[in-house]
Amino acid sequence: MLLSMPVMTLCVAALLAGAGAVFAFSRRVPAALITFAALMVARLSCMTALDGEALWFWGAAALIAAGIGYLEPSPAPRACRIYTVAGALAGAFVGLVAGTSTWVIVASAAGAALGYLAYSRTPGGIASGAAMRWSALPARRGKLFHADANLRTTSMTLRHILISLAALVTGAAAAAAAPAAGPGKPDLEAIRAASVDESSPYYYPRLLREFMRNDTTSMDTRAFQYFYYGTLFQEDYDPYRPPVDPATLERITPLFNKKSWTRAERKQILDYAMESLADNPVNLRQLTNRIFVYEQNGKYDLAKIWQYKLNRLLLVIASSGTGLDPENAWTVVYPHDEYDFLNLSGITAREQRYEPPHYDYIVVNPKTPTSPKGYYFNIGELLRQYYLKHPSESAE
Repeated sequence: MLLSMPVMTLCVAALLAGAGAVFAFSRRVPAALITFAALMVARLSCMTALDGEALWFWGAAALIAAGIGYLEPSPAPRACRIYTVAGALAGAFVGLVAGTSTWVIVASAAGAALGYLAYSRTPGGIASGAAMRWSALPARRGKLFHADANLRTTSMTLRHILISLAALVTGAAAAAAAPAAGPGKPDLEAIRAASVDESSPYYYPRLLREFMRNDTTSMDTRAFQYFYYGTLFQEDYDPYRPPVDPATLERITPLFNKKSWTRAERKQILDYAMESLADNPVNLRQLTNRIFVYEQNGKYDLAKIWQYKLNRLLLVIASSGTGLDPENAWTVVYPHDEYDFLNLSGITAREQRYEPPHYDYIVVNPKTPTSPKGYYFNIGELLRQYYLKHPSESAE
């Protein structure tokens, strides 16, 4: 769980990150471990929310990088290290412009490779490369030994770059494949307090900014839970709010019955989805439409990012209970989330009925004879917030 920390701790994290960048130019100082320590400190602050999967991956990558540096029998020339590290840092800054961790990784790797290529064109790099020619000449006055050493240095440097990149890709794949654990039943009182506390890492406006970014590393599973249920405690929250721009919704509704859309139709659907999400960021249906249009337009990176976020919201709901009885009902913040959650889970809803004191029971088409015939949803807090804002409609 993230902990609140003073601004001074953020300064420590920034200093550690800067030290890691500087020490990357040195062979014997474990720059990767210093930078990982900066990530750990940053995670404790209220300004970031790296999840556990990401930290496991970067921790393993840091150990691999540090191990390669210490096991290197023949250190790379200082100039080679400067070119390679400078290229990686430049690539990282380029990746930051794209705003996603994927681009930072890819651009850093490309920058390191280009830096090494640039070094190979310098006089020192050419001299090292010339060892391949010298090795074919008769040995005299130790030149062959010197040339072989240079060749080993150059080949070792290139091999280390390839090993590091392979480890990076493998670690990323393992992190992506790791199953995500749900946050469990929500503590709505704790979420209410945190969502309105400016010093909390789960302050709702802060989570909203992070959620709207095209990035998958800024929020962990707990942050998604606090963001979804924190919606209940916002001033403009209304569980029965009408859809934005009803005229546009009525105009585009027939499009959803078509098997394919034109580019103009896709734009209409995306524009409406974006407008709806600006009004209600956790609208599961419009998140789905947004992802689908991204895929149809070939914007697969954006589709993956928002599919990840949609999946995390669905995981938040799924882990809030089992839905099999009132005591273990799933908790939602909008009534239409009940249908959207079931449909996105591959379950067809048939009808709904209210069961006192504060449950909706959704009758479904069972997938098998032994599957549940319906599921319970807890709308207690939903109703409480509604009646707080509409006391005249409160039931006696």
